[in-house]
Amino acid sequence: MMRKCVESGSKQFGMCIPIQENGFSEYGCMLEIQEVLVLCDGRSAIKTIGMRRFKVISRSMRDGYNTGKVQFIKDEELQDDEIDEVTELQRSIYEQAADWFNRQRSRFRSQVIEHYGTMPALPESLQGLSDGPDWIWWIIAITPMFDHEKLQCLSMRTIRERLLFIQRSIQQNH
Repeated sequence: MMRKCVESGSKQFGMCIPIQENGFSEYGCMLEIQEVLVLCDGRSAIKTIGMRRFKVISRSMRDGYNTGKVQFIKDEELQDDEIDEVTELQRSIYEQAADWFNRQRSRFRSQVIEHYGTMPALPESLQGLSDGPDWIWWIIAITPMFDHEKLQCLSMRTIRERLLFIQRSIQQNH
């Protein structure tokens, strides 16, 4: 499958959390392949980055792989009267998240930075971010949570809802 993605030129594929009922979750993320390392046994190690969230509309199977038709989703635009409040909420939760991360063991921090990079900076503006700021997805990736919690976050349509979710997760992992 990876070879086909790279050879097709798109270098993209969708990823969903596996579940027993339907094979894979209702929401997922389109990933873009950044690097491919082909191992001597034929397997591949790939480096990807998340590009866009989606909702699965229909499911099928092709060449032994689960496939589906998807509808891309994005966050609802902030209303003018929400911008200042949500920006301040973001700043506060960003500080809480950074503090939580900095209090983790140095080995954990080193492994996270090696694998995911450093915590992305706060964006200058929240307007026009269809999936919210990058730092939110970074903290979701590194915070201990169950798959169903990450899936819940992936399906959220407002930055406020996702920020409050992150705040609760950080407080639970304090």
